[in-house]
Amino acid sequence: MRRQCGYDQESKAACLKCVKSDPKAQEADAVGIATIIINCVIKESKKVGAKMSKLARYHREAGDDDHKELVALYKKCSKIYSDEAHKDLSRAITLLERGDKDGASFAVNEANAKQTSCYTSFESDYKNSKVFHMIKVYAALVEAALEVIDHLPH
Repeated sequence: MRRQCGYDQESKAACLKCVKSDPKAQEADAVGIATIIINCVIKESKKVGAKMSKLARYHREAGDDDHKELVALYKKCSKIYSDEAHKDLSRAITLLERGDKDGASFAVNEANAKQTSCYTSFESDYKNSKVFHMIKVYAALVEAALEVIDHLPH
């Protein structure tokens, strides 16, 4: 399992924690492990989206005019993580179950590509925030999922 979770320390740690949290992992084959990890990515994307939505609401209700750009960023990223990434990741699971490794990899990459602007914005301006840490966990799980998918037999 350690080998399947990749080589990058952050991805490996997130992957192992994810897989160990699922009781079905003991009997799962490689596709099952990939599915478990993608489900963890989905859970993490929902958490990130909900956190950003909550932060946008907080700053908007506070009438915080100094943070209008931040509120807009939270709203945009909340939609990406809550809606768009979820759709791509759910599609990846369906494709995996059909045996379409390449399609699943593409769908996971799509979910990852959409969040890149959020990652970049938070990395440069809010590197020490809790939400950036959540984004990093999401990114690590995506990398782990791609690593497992890439090693699936054709």
